[in-house]
Amino acid sequence: MVIPDNLPRVVADDFRLQQVIINILLLELENIKPDSVITFEAMVISEHRDKKHLVFAISKGKIPAITADYLQKIIEDNSMERSDRIEPDTEKTGTDLHIGIAKILISLHGGILHIDNGEVANYMIIFPANKLIFKD
Repeated sequence: MVIPDNLPRVVADDFRLQQVIINILLLELENIKPDSVITFEAMVISEHRDKKHLVFAISKGKIPAITADYLQKIIEDNSMERSDRIEPDTEKTGTDLHIGIAKILISLHGGILHIDNGEVANYMIIFPANKLIFKD
């Protein structure tokens, strides 16, 4: 677990944010192999000088480097698919339902839940600068 001391605070319901992170960790634990590791990392990524995002990343194994360009692509892709994020789908599995609820909760707090289903399942919860309170 990597959490820097100088992280900004998120303007959000603490309970709901904790609930989302714990649920994602539990989903990862359900499918973990005995010799695997789950990594949780919190970081601030600067897109421009004055535009920063808080990112919580959860992954099986090492978390790849997250660049400002990669983050911007996720944000742009997310804005294109925004219309279908809140619609319920009765055909989803239990895991899909948990992720769907997590996406809704994060979205209601002004953030994005990005899922990269490559060989290593990466979850990134992204909050924009207008949802952050930076320490002086």
